Amino acid sequence: MSSPAAFNSFLENVQQYSTLAGQMWTITFVVFRLFGYTAIGSQIYGDEEASFICDTKQPGCKQMCYNRFAPISHMKFWGFQILFIAMPVMLFYFYAQWQTGFIKKLQNLNKKQSKLEAELSDNPDNEKLKLELIKIHNQSHSVGKKLGSTYGSTGDRTKEKMKLTFKSSEAQPVIFTKKIKQAYIASCFTKFVMEIYFVYLTYLVQIQQSKATGLEGFMVPERYVCTHAGDYTEGGNSACGQNDEIICWVSRPFEKQIFLIYMLFVNGISLFLSLIEMLEICCVSGHSSKAIKKIQNNDRFNRNDDGNYTLLPGYETSQRN
Repeated sequence: MSSPAAFNSFLENVQQYSTLAGQMWTITFVVFRLFGYTAIGSQIYGDEEASFICDTKQPGCKQMCYNRFAPISHMKFWGFQILFIAMPVMLFYFYAQWQTGFIKKLQNLNKKQSKLEAELSDNPDNEKLKLELIKIHNQSHSVGKKLGSTYGSTGDRTKEKMKLTFKSSEAQPVIFTKKIKQAYIASCFTKFVMEIYFVYLTYLVQIQQSKATGLEGFMVPERYVCTHAGDYTEGGNSACGQNDEIICWVSRPFEKQIFLIYMLFVNGISLFLSLIEMLEICCVSGHSSKAIKKIQNNDRFNRNDDGNYTLLPGYETSQRN
């Protein structure tokens, strides 16, 4: 499978668990943040160091001034931001798949156990069937313990929610247990915290350049005054020791300012959507279970043998006891 196809498959599977706000967050992340970073950011910040000009010919002074001006390049900084913000989503998806795999395994074991019990009732003296039934029961018990309280230590299913998602005009049930829901909320909360933290880190990076505080700290200066010689405290001679102040010039500050505002705006949108997503998953599940019961009782909506519904686009949750 090619990289784009694998990426699309991953997004499609993640969307199965997402609320409406979560789907909007994913669109914002992929289209506005990831695409903006790769397509636009590299054009604006790609030659930042080469275009950083200082009024000095002292060997190494320009490099020292640039290190003070940009402790980390913006492209690398935003790359780390994308990585750390996407990580909770990836970890949630892998955890949900792990839970779903165990649940499906337990469901298959329960089906086998029911079939063996029916066969054993017709042939109660069959020792082979008895041994096989004990083996299946032990396997169910082991899988149930791994799933924890959601399915009970005996392996019996106690509670299972099914969330309906839509592919090719069909609603497909997706296992959505209490633990998966808790992991989803934890993922949303982690994304929310990460967004706030990276806004703060952006501020710390920018005040190195603007040498200002408050909202002015987010400004990209056209002129940067390097004071490396005066601030040098590591012992030895500064590379800029001939001058206390070196005047440096930043290329295309207006373009960089616009793109910085754009990235901060995307940060704000993602923060808002993450908050709405947490509230939605916490508050809406009770109402959606009632809605799915209406769908199941409506003659216009039929469930196929494979467990799929033919429904209008949307997403609901149902509960099986």
